[in-house]
Amino acid sequence: MSIPEKVLRNTREVVGAAFGGRERRLAVRRRYTYDILRRFAPVLGLPTAEGLVFVPTADRTVGRNVFVNGGWEADLLPAALASSGAVLDQGTFVEVGANIGTTTLSAARVARDVLAIEPAPENLRLLRATMAANDIRNVRIVGAACSDGVGTGMLALSRVNWGDHRVTEQGDVPVPLVPLDDVLQEHGVEDVSFLWIDTQGHEAKVLAGAEKTLARRPPMLIEFWPPVLGDAASAVLDLLTNYGSCRDMRTGRLVERREELLQTYANDATDLLMT
Repeated sequence: MSIPEKVLRNTREVVGAAFGGRERRLAVRRRYTYDILRRFAPVLGLPTAEGLVFVPTADRTVGRNVFVNGGWEADLLPAALASSGAVLDQGTFVEVGANIGTTTLSAARVARDVLAIEPAPENLRLLRATMAANDIRNVRIVGAACSDGVGTGMLALSRVNWGDHRVTEQGDVPVPLVPLDDVLQEHGVEDVSFLWIDTQGHEAKVLAGAEKTLARRPPMLIEFWPPVLGDAASAVLDLLTNYGSCRDMRTGRLVERREELLQTYANDATDLLMT
């Protein structure tokens, strides 16, 4: 009789914790505590280095990591800003795919102005709650999905990773689709100090709707996930050709031949810093 993968994974965690260091034991303990709390509380307010973040306990990825590790990809924004030399005391930090606001909150601490764009209704509710709880007043929130045209799309909701909702033809929730150029014009954003894009495979259409914005070449971090992008992975690289520098944030190295990224991440993902 085969042993279920979940049982094997839990067994490995318990054994690893028993023979690992104190931090490992605490992490495993917190993971199991989080799973228990899921049964009683749909939302938790969790302290992080940047402030209080509200997370959905149904989220076993972002929410669980905030609970266990005190944050989600907390080092990525400082590393991107340091590598790009971006100046955030002028212009607007624009985040496309803000999720529940972990990056939004960090950006709000260092940027003059932040525009956070997020389509998922429940994520928007938590995003707004997090900004209010921390008395953040330099963040404007837009409830929409950026795309290559105006219309209505469907958002497929992930039940276990609230950062993995995706704009698809068949989805769970209708959401407004708006080109990024239109969003920025509507909100009076003329100078983008930094552009942050994480849209779970919709990046090519986000870029296609941001022609005017990209022409000004603001520093940008964009998720690059070929298995999810599919045929659009090449289109993403093509739409970024006006940028002079591309840094693979996973390795920290400058990318000399961008087409090699298609092979390197054929079954994986990274973030690209464009300057």
